[in-house]
Amino acid sequence: MKHRIIREPKGYKTITEMFERSAKEYSNRVMSKIKRGGVWREYTFGEVLGYVRKIAEYLKENGIKKGDFVALVSENRPEWGWGYLAIQWAGGTVIPLDARLTDVERRFLMDFAGVKGVICSRDYLMEMEEAKKELKFDFILSMEDLDKIFEKYEGIDRVEVDRRILRRSYLHRELPDHRRVLCLPTKTS
Repeated sequence: MKHRIIREPKGYKTITEMFERSAKEYSNRVMSKIKRGGVWREYTFGEVLGYVRKIAEYLKENGIKKGDFVALVSENRPEWGWGYLAIQWAGGTVIPLDARLTDVERRFLMDFAGVKGVICSRDYLMEMEEAKKELKFDFILSMEDLDKIFEKYEGIDRVEVDRRILRRSYLHRELPDHRRVLCLPTKTS
């Protein structure tokens, strides 16, 4: 059976490529928003691209390279998506951990995958610190500490970047010659 082509493909090879192109095209449009302290906070595509690059820089400085596994766990919030994209931007493989799992189940999956680091929210920070003692992974990045990362890497937030500089920088998107997300089966799958 042959399928009818509805439209030609856009030519995206990776999620990060699609996101970068969207951020350039819709730089000032709202990508996500969340209510915090009774006030809505909006994030544009351009802002988020800058955040993703800065988190990716942090990951690279902490030894993440192509194919390394990085766990990601939090409640539903914009920073989860930033972490997801940053892990891939840095060349890592995302291990998304379901927040509904028990701490024992999350630790088992992190051990099974051999994670090199974790990005988590405050709700999971103590659990991840305990897991780090046992599993000996390299780092934990708390989503509540992202402002410190953003300050440290000030200037890496421009949507338009000179391609010559980008090629020499290790902030470029890694090429997808390995798996980018490892979804492990759980009782909620």
